[in-house]
This record gives sequence, C-alpha cells and structure tokens, in this order.
Amino acid sequence: MGSKMDRSENLNELFKALSAAQGELRNAKCDTKAHGYSYAKLVQYVDIAKPILPKHGLCVTQLVSGEKDIVVTTLLGHSSGQWISTTATVPDAVLSGGAGKNPVQLGGVKVTYMRRYQYGAILGMTDNAEDDDAQGLVAPSTPPTPAPLADYSEAKFDANVVAWTDALVSKKMTIDQLCNQLASVGCALTKRQVHLLNASARARAQ
Repeated sequence: MGSKMDRSENLNELFKALSAAQGELRNAKCDTKAHGYSYAKLVQYVDIAKPILPKHGLCVTQLVSGEKDIVVTTLLGHSSGQWISTTATVPDAVLSGGAGKNPVQLGGVKVTYMRRYQYGAILGMTDNAEDDDAQGLVAPSTPPTPAPLADYSEAKFDANVVAWTDALVSKKMTIDQLCNQLASVGCALTKRQVHLLNASARARAQ
C-alpha cells in the first residue's frame, strides 16, 4: 500500500489550532462488529469532530480518485490557508465474508476503510479498542520461580573433574562458565568442589 504526505509551506497556525482541538476530541467507541473484530464506524469519527473543528478554524475533506487503483486523499485545512494531507492507494484485498458482493460494493467498502483510518490519523484520534495488539488473547503470566540448585554429588564430581580441569586449561573456560552450565541443569558446585577444581586446573597449567 503506497502512501505519501504533503503540506503547505507553513504549519504554525494549523498546528496551534489542531492542538487546541485535540484537547476537546474524544476517542471513538468500537461498537460495530464485523470480519472477526470490533471497530468504530467512520460516521462516528465525523460526528465527534464535526462540532469541534469549526471552532478552531479547521476542516477535513476527503477525495477519492483513480481508475485502476483506488486512491484516497485526506486533507486537514485551516482558515489561515495552511494544510496537511495524506494520500494512499487502497490495497486490493477481499474482506472476510465478502462473497457475493460485486466489485462496486467491495470498492465502496475499501474506500470507507481507508477514509476511516486516514480521518482518525490526521486528527490524532483513535478508538477505545481494549486489545489493539492482541495482548488480551494471552493471559498475563508470572515468571516461574526457579527451582533451588542441588549440590553436585561427590561421585559425579570425581567422575568429571579430569574433563572439567582439561576444559578450564585447554579451552580457557572459567569457573563461572562451568557453574553456569551446571546451573542450567539444576546443579551447583559446592565451595569445596570449586576449590578442588581450581587447584587441579592450576596444577595442570604448571
């Protein structure tokens, strides 16, 4: 979906008016359900903004053009002559449940879809959707409490001390790295085992 922005040379008066208007605009309410989700209709955005924009010298106009590709342009203007606009090509998509609709009907649906998003975006409006990023589909989870590490058994220590000593010396592994590997399987060396392993590595290195 291609899109572009355009604007007048100066924007100070428009932005001043838009800032004041945004202090009065409220969010639209997602009270329409279709295609598997809830959304606010375009007319709701217009009804919210219509009594507020003129008080601040603002207006919104939307134009539809194009022959092969449908293009929607939304322009926000100010009484000073300053303006900003956004233009986008409507994506060629088939809506869920659109079977049986003729191309003109589908085109109207797509235009309304784009107008709604552009209208809200150019005024800084949004809707009150509670789950706009699907976070509500997953219940918040509490990180599991890690199980306490068990002391590494003396038998396993004696069986592995030669290989560990070799790793500490030839592979330049640190004691911390070794302890982290053991911690990943729920085990920890005792202070005595760490001392013996260090002594063994120093002796091997000499």
